[in-house]
Amino acid sequence: MPLEAFFQTAWGSVVLIFLILWQLPWKGYALWKAARRKEIVWFILIFLINTLAILEIFYIFYVARDHVRKAKKGWKWYRKRKK
Repeated sequence: MPLEAFFQTAWGSVVLIFLILWQLPWKGYALWKAARRKEIVWFILIFLINTLAILEIFYIFYVARDHVRKAKKGWKWYRKRKK
């Protein structure tokens, strides 16, 4: 069955809606993180390339995660001083 014919069936519609609902939150969160970190290249890549959230998940958990690790190291002095 060709792909076009599949998406014209009831199951095809359900799959399409599921894929859209799966991708939107990941894309939105990844775009938000890229914008907050001022990473214009990542923002454009995530915005233009449709990978069913694979690129977005990679960005969120591997690229943007380094920034969180660096920020946590910076606050260690505050936690030690507060005790």
